Amino acid sequence: MNQEYSESFQDIETRLAQTLAPVAPAPAFRARLRESLLTAARHQVLLEKPSELRWLWVIGAAVLGSAAGVLALVLRARVNHKPSPQVAAPSH
Repeated sequence: MNQEYSESFQDIETRLAQTLAPVAPAPAFRARLRESLLTAARHQVLLEKPSELRWLWVIGAAVLGSAAGVLALVLRARVNHKPSPQVAAPSH
C-alpha cells in the first residue's frame, strides 16, 4: 500500500511539472520583500536585545532582596537569642 501512495504522488508530481511553468518574481517585488524582511529582522533584534538599564534594575533588586534577607535573619537571631546561664565561679 505504501508503494501505491508513492507511485500516486510521483504521478501527481509528474503531471504538475508538465502543467506548471516556473515563475520568477519581478525585481521590484524581490526588492520590496528584501527590505520588508530586513526591517522585520531589525525590529525583532531590538525587541530581543535586553537593555542595560533593565539589567541594572534586576541586579539592584537582587542586591536589595539579599540585604533584606540577611537583615531579617540577624534581627530574628537577636530576638530569639536566649542568654546562656552563667556559671558561678567557684569560691575559694
